[in-house]
Amino acid sequence: MQRKSNPQIHTRILRTMYDSRTIHAHEIFDEIAQVARDEVFQTFIKRTIQIANASVEGEPIIHYATDSEATQAYREPAQEIT
Repeated sequence: MQRKSNPQIHTRILRTMYDSRTIHAHEIFDEIAQVARDEVFQTFIKRTIQIANASVEGEPIIHYATDSEATQAYREPAQEIT
């Protein structure tokens, strides 16, 4: 995006679909954090059934499950920006 559209734009990486039960997820998330460092949000989004259900229903998670852990996780990156 920076090279083709707008060199002034600042991008960050939000890691999603994290499943703490798998070694693979730990390895990938750690590698992303090491390679991208300052471009990675500390917050990450765990894989949850609420997110899957919201997708099936065609609803954003913040409307589908307003008080869920997943909804809170999606709000946290905004706190990291400010």
